[in-house]
Amino acid sequence: MKPKRIRNEDRPVIHKYAEVWLNEAVELLRPGFADAGFEIPPVHLSVGFSTDGYKPAAKKNTIAVCHAKCMTVDGINEIFISPIVYEPVNVLSLLVHELIHAIDDCKSGHGEGFLKISYALKCADNPSVSVLEFREKVQQYRAIADQLGRYPRSGVNYTNTFDFRQAAH
Repeated sequence: MKPKRIRNEDRPVIHKYAEVWLNEAVELLRPGFADAGFEIPPVHLSVGFSTDGYKPAAKKNTIAVCHAKCMTVDGINEIFISPIVYEPVNVLSLLVHELIHAIDDCKSGHGEGFLKISYALKCADNPSVSVLEFREKVQQYRAIADQLGRYPRSGVNYTNTFDFRQAAH
């Protein structure tokens, strides 16, 4: 039987700020990374757009990004999760993806180094991971989301345009 999907707005509010939620998520993900043989380095986490921004008409948009240590003043990877994503399991999946980039400091892109780690973590974006293995991983993400409660963002909606002229009046 398929488990009932819990929407973000149906979850309890535990954390007021997305950055706190994301940092707590990293701590809850840390044991799984360690079990797979990888250590999550220190990272700064925030909600925001990539350096490409967001273009609603684009065929492909970046919905999360990890900046290499050499790009930051303090030498710590910076991870941004797009504000268009707000369902906790999706946020966790993106966060894991970006943490993989932080582990190899963005050196391999989505190449061999990335694929090795993503396979060990059973990520969906690795073509070698079976559907069954990924479903197990989603169950783990749901359990983490249950611990974290509501992701404190409601999402940015680009399907409805905002009329700045009306808002100015």
